[in-house]
Amino acid sequence: MFHGQHPDVALELRVTRRPYSFRGGEPAETGTWRWRKGLSAYVGDQVHSQLIGSGLVAPAQAALLHTDPKRAFADPQIVGALRAIARHTGRSMFEDPAEIAEIVRAHERGDDFGWARGRQISAFDHFAGARATAALRQLGDTCGIRFRFDVAFGWHPIESQRALIWAAQYGKQEDLVDAIARRHFEEAQSVHDPSTLLDAAREIGLSADELSAFLASEAGTQQVWQSYRDTVGKHAIHSIPYFVFNGPATNGGPFRDGSSLCHTVNGSASPADFLAIFESILAEARPPPTRELGRRAAAPPTAAAAAVKASAGLMKAGFMKATQPAPKQPSAATIPAAAAALIGVRVAVHGLKSKPELNGRHGVCERVDSATGRCVVRLDRVEAPMLIKPSNLRCASEATPLAAQPASTRGAGNHDGGGDDDDDDDDDALAMYGF
Repeated sequence: MFHGQHPDVALELRVTRRPYSFRGGEPAETGTWRWRKGLSAYVGDQVHSQLIGSGLVAPAQAALLHTDPKRAFADPQIVGALRAIARHTGRSMFEDPAEIAEIVRAHERGDDFGWARGRQISAFDHFAGARATAALRQLGDTCGIRFRFDVAFGWHPIESQRALIWAAQYGKQEDLVDAIARRHFEEAQSVHDPSTLLDAAREIGLSADELSAFLASEAGTQQVWQSYRDTVGKHAIHSIPYFVFNGPATNGGPFRDGSSLCHTVNGSASPADFLAIFESILAEARPPPTRELGRRAAAPPTAAAAAVKASAGLMKAGFMKATQPAPKQPSAATIPAAAAALIGVRVAVHGLKSKPELNGRHGVCERVDSATGRCVVRLDRVEAPMLIKPSNLRCASEATPLAAQPASTRGAGNHDGGGDDDDDDDDDALAMYGF
């Protein structure tokens, strides 16, 4: 798509991979489960987190989806929050009465949906997972991938990620990724089975005996565990795939300067999303045309001069450290100063009128969303990050604890003249981020 629109431009992707595990560096059980069941538990957890993150539902209410779905779907607050999530995602969120009735019946019958990701799968999980499975199957069909949802998954795929580190020394990391991914996702040969890794190495012309010896050692193990700890604990990345794109003019993202001066995609997204990113990188890389007195505008660059080298940090299972030098960072003046000052700072929410129940909540400002100028904030005990205006945040050390605030000001608009009182888009004062 990109080259069809820009035949004179070469787009070079430098791929950096970093090992990732949903559990971060925490120890986890060593057993495996089927992907289909893991998707059910994962999607159920995501909906639970999004409900709480919306600020419309208390944690105890959200838990009812698993423990008492009949009561949950009769609760107008839960139903309203699910509809709000549906508006953000553009997908139906359990609005079909027949589907709701089936979830309730399955729960009341006590159907056993098995175990995955360290817990029992509820009836709600099962039906949420069926939706995710159908969506993934449809997505795979569009690009010729026939997913096998019966493949075994586990928490820490350390050996496969060590294998990628080993293959990188021969310049064949991406070849090994392709060979392993096809076996795992399309042929149900799990990455947790060492024979899958050895067969993939043979396919791309590398020595299976050498890889076997590497895996028998401790080489690369600490590197993988450190990345597990950093991606979740330090950089607050809670889902994959997560893509970070930098061009010649930027150096942002969690593994560079930490700023929002980059392009990110959380999830597989669509070709149009990636095309838009490449278009933006091209626009940033090309200098504006110059004019001289008495002369015509400068001629467009040649094909060679227009070649764009866009660094892409793709965060999904099996990344490794970058080896190329980081491109030059642009001026921080491109994002609001008030927002930039909060990056990496522990903050407290205040002055929200549309969702006053979140005033006084604490969290960390991870970065600034360049499209809106809002801070991307991950509130404590809420998995999904949120977009919040800088004027509705203050350093946590300067904030008055919620319990100490006068009753007349808790949840009221502005306490100090800042915030969003004079905004026309108050309903969007706290937009969900990352659905």
